[in-house]
Amino acid sequence: METKEFQEFIRRFQSSGLDELEQSLDKVDDLTDEQQTQFQTLLDARAGDALARAKDTVAHVKLILKIAPVTDYVSVAYLSKRFFGKSRSWLHNRLRGNKNNGKPDTLSGDEISILQKALLTISDEIKTAALHLS
Repeated sequence: METKEFQEFIRRFQSSGLDELEQSLDKVDDLTDEQQTQFQTLLDARAGDALARAKDTVAHVKLILKIAPVTDYVSVAYLSKRFFGKSRSWLHNRLRGNKNNGKPDTLSGDEISILQKALLTISDEIKTAALHLS
């Protein structure tokens, strides 16, 4: 494959979706050995990026599943305002993974710790209120 054609092939590969990716992979046999080595490096990088995104998605889903049982009776808007000092929608947007500047919002490790402490605080407050009833 000529150098210019190879550069276009690489450009298309880097910006392609899944269907185009399959078409790109069909053309690998047309590459020279040197081009195949260069392409393998790009392929490895793209696979690593995809794996990192998949791991982030799995971590996000696990977080949502962990908090899901309490979201029916603890307002996410309340948690956002009281414990994070943010807008009512701030925590909701992060739990849903809504995009902000093209990237999904998520909670940092520190924010997850704050959320954990918030839920423990609320559980203590509920327990105290329940005990005062007797």
